[in-house]
Amino acid sequence: MASTSMIAGQPSPYTHQITLFLRSSDIGAERIAEALKVKDCSIATLHLFGNNIGDEGARHIAEALKVNRSITTLRLEVNSIGTEGARHIAEALKAKDCSI
Repeated sequence: MASTSMIAGQPSPYTHQITLFLRSSDIGAERIAEALKVKDCSIATLHLFGNNIGDEGARHIAEALKVNRSITTLRLEVNSIGTEGARHIAEALKAKDCSI
């Protein structure tokens, strides 16, 4: 599997795996979520660990998960996601066609 890195939103031409180090936490998560909603996005693994993503960022990621079914692995540990954010992610993961 190809590995791709994005730092502060600078994309690489590969599509299978993305590891992100966001400087702006929820805003960065929102921007990544918008990119994940693009029709031809085929990212399989999304690592967002250690980015200080909070409930609002988790909500954006959850909305993207409802659209993007190519993601099979999602890592969100070491963030600031609370109960509300976890609820959003859990709801997205419960979808029948979710591939995670």
